[in-house]
This record gives sequence, C-alpha cells and structure tokens, in this order.
Amino acid sequence: MIEFLIFIFGAVVGYIMNILYQELVKYLGVRKNKILFDSLLTSVEGGEGKFVSRLGDSITIFLKKGSHVGKYIIYDKTSRYVSIISDNKELTNSKKVRLYFPKETVVDDLIDEIEYRFHENIEDYVVVSGIKIDREYLDSMMKKQMDNLDSMYSTYQKKEESFNIDDILDKINQVGFEGLTDKEKNYLKNIK
Repeated sequence: MIEFLIFIFGAVVGYIMNILYQELVKYLGVRKNKILFDSLLTSVEGGEGKFVSRLGDSITIFLKKGSHVGKYIIYDKTSRYVSIISDNKELTNSKKVRLYFPKETVVDDLIDEIEYRFHENIEDYVVVSGIKIDREYLDSMMKKQMDNLDSMYSTYQKKEESFNIDDILDKINQVGFEGLTDKEKNYLKNIK
C-alpha cells in the first residue's frame, strides 16, 4: 500500500513539475516579447521609425535603421493592438505581453510614442468608401494608377498610329473609301 501511495505522490509531483516547467517556458518566451517591445520603443523614440500608411484604423510603421531594421509595427487605433512583423511573419503582439505583464506599460508607451511622433501623418487622412486612408498613401496610389493609364494610353496611341496596308484595303472592300478614318486616309495619301 505504501508503494502505491509513493507512486501516486510521485505522479502528482511529476505532473505539477511539468505544468510549472511549461509555464516557465511560456513566461520566458513572453519575457523575450516584452524585451522586444522595450527595444522597439527605444527605436521609435530614437527616430528610427518611418510612417508607412494608415488604412482604416491600422497604422503601419517601418523601422528603417538600427537593430530592428526591416521590422514593421502595425498598430490598430481602435483596439490598441500592436503586432510586430518581420519577413511577413508576426514575431509577437501586444496581447502576449499584456497577458503575462498586466501592469507593464511598455505596450501603451509604444502606442503613445507612435501617436506622438506620427500624429500629423495619422490624422492626415481622407475617407474613401467609408475607409480612412492617409493622404500620402492615397496620393502615391493615385500617381501609380495615373502612370499606368498614361502608359496604356501611349501604347494605345502607338497601336492606333501604326496602320497595316492590307487591313486598310480590306476595310475599303467592306465599307468603301468613305468608311475610312481621317488618319487612315492620311496614311494612304502619304505612302510613297
């Protein structure tokens, strides 16, 4: 009977130790996340962040220098949720830090610093179909679209100006000389 009780006691202690170990591993992992948030806060305070865009209530900041170069901070104004992205993967987020460090202010400090440093960019937006878009981002997207339209129009004009004599003669057979456009008529007049 004593052996059985020792066995049960050992199993319970082992189970508790396993749970404590898992919690410790989780805590240490989250501790790294908190340290990352601390370091990112220092980077943003040091002017290493660059405002990228506002789409709806999501603000994107790119870290352009320092030890975090290439990382993105994505911050949602409504939920005050922050996600840290690198190589298109989430490294960590504010939920993990707040869960294990509820009294820690690093997430709120980072949000406050983003709001302070990039206030003008964040608040300079237009509403398109009910979505807030920062003006600079919208301007750059519109410029790209206009460049694409200009390119398409140039291609269209070049295509329109290059005539094929066989196509024009086929058109004359179908609709007569009067059915030609002025450009086609001019093209025929200028053939030498």
